[in-house]
Amino acid sequence: MRRSVLIPLLIAAILAALAAAVLVQTRPRSYLFLEIRKNVHGVAIEGNPPRIMIDFPTYKLDRDGRRLISMVEFDPDDHRLVVGIEESLSGDAGGGISSRLMAVDPPAEVSGILISEVDGSSVVLRCDGSELTLSPGDSWNNTVEYQRSFDGGRMKIVETTVVINHGYVEMARS
Repeated sequence: MRRSVLIPLLIAAILAALAAAVLVQTRPRSYLFLEIRKNVHGVAIEGNPPRIMIDFPTYKLDRDGRRLISMVEFDPDDHRLVVGIEESLSGDAGGGISSRLMAVDPPAEVSGILISEVDGSSVVLRCDGSELTLSPGDSWNNTVEYQRSFDGGRMKIVETTVVINHGYVEMARS
């Protein structure tokens, strides 16, 4: 009698463990997502600048900003932070957008910005010689102007960098 009760209980326990393992593997994981957007806008001062075009976006946030959708294979594993790097050209500097995702563990330097640490859902950065903490929903903006020479002329460049802490988002694959 004991054996007839133990075998169904053992089978039920094995099935429950397998179901739990499948649920854990298929449940979307959440990651802290920091985005660095850099736009380079050019205005020709003299000459005709070369037309540079870029186009390779590899991720997007859904409309409510809670799901990060990767268009290429990307697995952040057990890293503490996912960083999206978006670079765009406009005006006489060219046109288009390129983006990529990286998984990092602080401290890490990404696009000239030092990510010092992650504190819960906040990210501590060093930008332009100062330290700042971005909580979810916070952003930091910086604009610099300079001139760039090219063969036969030069142009004024306005480079704008925006860093946004999007908080925790689910990873998805398109």
